[in-house]
Amino acid sequence: MAGEMISLLGLACLSKALDAGPVARPTRYPRKMDKATRQELNRSPATRVGGDPSDEREHFVTCPECGQQVDMRKLGDVLWHEEEGHKPIPPDA
Repeated sequence: MAGEMISLLGLACLSKALDAGPVARPTRYPRKMDKATRQELNRSPATRVGGDPSDEREHFVTCPECGQQVDMRKLGDVLWHEEEGHKPIPPDA
């Protein structure tokens, strides 16, 4: 009986959330990032949910705006590529 109550309550909450419509959120990182901030964020440890992939290439995606390969383990680089109108990160940066 208790399990049924939790399930019904969960469904009621989910239904209410869906009725409210999508949550508005920014699609881009809201401020311009400088090199020092990007490098500091890149030093943050990153862990992949579900363990490491069997292929190193799974850590990389291609930025649709500038075409540069982005290492998803580097938060600073990921946020850099979220900024509208950004340039590719120079190789020596």
